[in-house]
Amino acid sequence: MKCRVCAGNAVISEPRLCREHLTSHVQKEVRRIIRWVKPEKLLVAVSGGKDSAALAHALAETGVQFEMLYIDLGIDGYSSPSKEAAARLAKRLGGRLHTVRPPTPVPELKQRKEPVCSLCGTVKRYVMNRFAFENGFDYVATGHNMDDVAAITAIGIASGNAFNFKLSPVSWPRKEHRMAGRIKPLYRISEKEILAYALVHGLPVHHAECPLSENNTQLAAKQLLSGLPGFKRGLYRLAAKMGREGKRELFECRECSYPTTASSRICKFCRLSRER
Repeated sequence: MKCRVCAGNAVISEPRLCREHLTSHVQKEVRRIIRWVKPEKLLVAVSGGKDSAALAHALAETGVQFEMLYIDLGIDGYSSPSKEAAARLAKRLGGRLHTVRPPTPVPELKQRKEPVCSLCGTVKRYVMNRFAFENGFDYVATGHNMDDVAAITAIGIASGNAFNFKLSPVSWPRKEHRMAGRIKPLYRISEKEILAYALVHGLPVHHAECPLSENNTQLAAKQLLSGLPGFKRGLYRLAAKMGREGKRELFECRECSYPTTASSRICKFCRLSRER
């Protein structure tokens, strides 16, 4: 199988690219977002997985300065090797790694009525934003890829909540709401491309799935869409428009002063902390 650009040996079939041109393809997308937002102080959320590892490596290779944040979710048999992978990545890239452990370990959230993955997402978003804002970072970069965006879009359409502000590749800082900006530099890169990138560069990655992700709706949607590549690409093209139109009013949480969309003026993170 030959690279579509240079006829060298391809390391991935779709798009058909060799190591060199896969690398330039991924890094070009990362540079595109960075040039768009021009972050002054960038925080990269790393999980120990392939997506955030590829993102951090691509940023480092393109000369972008950043620090990293690992959120220790306290999941037995999973968080520890994930943290070790993140630490090895930081050592390889020569970057600073911060580690934060939320007050409520994610396994304790499993007893709640809502799906644990949804609650875990709430915790991670809150911790990322609060850490970034309090430490002067104007943007947080996450490893969300095209497959993630397409899956979230499909779930939104199916649930009747199609316009979702989380879908945009760029969310601008809103300092008046104590909110750092959020960017997804891998927004137009598929999961297969990211895996190939991580493998050819030998990045330290913990490949195991989270043991709490059984029956995860997003994973199920990604598996379904994997067999529908054209439909998946169409969904992700809709996502930027949906994200723009889905911008919601923000309020100040009465307990922590960070942003919330809840009419009660108490953010979901604080409600979860109350229920411990």
